[in-house]
Amino acid sequence: MRLPSILPGPALALALMLTPVLSAMAMPALAASDAATAAEALRPAEVAAFVRGLAAENARLESLTGEPAEAEADAEARAAEAALAMQEALLAGAEAAGMPLARYGEVKRRVYDVLQAIDTNLLVDETLMHVEVSSLDPATREQLRAEAEALRRSPDPYAGLAPAVAAALRAREAELMGLRASNIRALARAAARGT
Repeated sequence: MRLPSILPGPALALALMLTPVLSAMAMPALAASDAATAAEALRPAEVAAFVRGLAAENARLESLTGEPAEAEADAEARAAEAALAMQEALLAGAEAAGMPLARYGEVKRRVYDVLQAIDTNLLVDETLMHVEVSSLDPATREQLRAEAEALRRSPDPYAGLAPAVAAALRAREAELMGLRASNIRALARAAARGT
């Protein structure tokens, strides 16, 4: 199934690069949480719970970033406000998902890994399509094909997941892709408020 890109090429690439950075800014509380809970294998029911949680997290981020920033606040105060907003949003997501914060963070990381692999594979496929119709000489075309294929994360981004979990993710892939893109944009806006 081919999904439309939610962000234009350069913006998507930037968002994909920033996702771990923005998530790390939002998740300092996860580092101190219960590691045993976070390390459990994903369960199919957690996919639906995560969808609810991510929607709530996005709504909380949107409400917080929609408020005007205090013009007189110094950079340090704005950064602290942005970090607090991201943590509040994560807590709202975990609560809506009915998960402890550490588990919600781990589910988010694992789901985002799958979605990022899908995005990367779609970009590789698009690149290969352009290479095929290009007027490049055969040697250059082959070199570009090899370089693009080397970027492919996995032939099957769902490999390694339990079949029921993979089926649950596939069934909600388009919805999750949209929520993830909204989350990346909202996190970027929240982080920008802190600068």
